[in-house]
Parts: sequence; C-alpha cells; structure tokens
Amino acid sequence: MQLFGSYLVKKGYVTPGQVMTALDIQKQTWLPIGRIALNEGKLTVEQIFIILNKQSELNKPFGEIAVSLQMLTSEDVTHLLEIQQKNMRPIGQIFVELGYITQPDMESALSAFLKDPEA
Repeated sequence: MQLFGSYLVKKGYVTPGQVMTALDIQKQTWLPIGRIALNEGKLTVEQIFIILNKQSELNKPFGEIAVSLQMLTSEDVTHLLEIQQKNMRPIGQIFVELGYITQPDMESALSAFLKDPEA
C-alpha cells in the first residue's frame, strides 16, 4: 500500500525532500509505547528494560512482549497505542504548517487518497 507522502509526491504536491523533512518533524512527536507506559504509571523503568532486552532477542512488538510477560494487559496496550496515535501529528498537517501544500489541497488530496490509495 502506498503511503500518503508518496502519493503526494506522485501527484506533484510535494517533493521527496519535503516528505523527508516532514517525516523528521513527525518523528520528533512520536513517543515509544514504553515511555507512554512509564508516564501513565503502567510500567517501571526496570520493567521497560526487561521488555526491551526480551524484544532484542525475539524481535516482537513491545506491547506483545509486555503482555506475554504479564506486565501489561491487552487492554493496557490498546490504550497506550491510542495515546501514541493521538500524540503523533499527521504528515498532512505538517505539510500545511510548513507551507508545502494548502489546507484545501491537502484535504482534497487526502480524500482522493482514501478513496484510491494506489491512484
């Protein structure tokens, strides 16, 4: 599946360099689930290190390992992922804020993308 940034490049709205700049900005707002769990009081620093060490061995998602170790419930992981998603700025919003695309053009492009992402 094509990502929205790639779609905008293909349609001539933004350049690949502008996508990279926006992704760098977006990455700055992304918080790892372990950090969110710590902030929410769901895990301690020690528990996070245990999960991260296990993650390096198993190459599985943080939440999946935390549940298998009974440090978090599936509901906890779902809640933490919702918080993570809410805190991440949409790339389209970043393009508009940087002046790469107008709000109406971004909304129009997003609507078209959601109807046919491969167009």
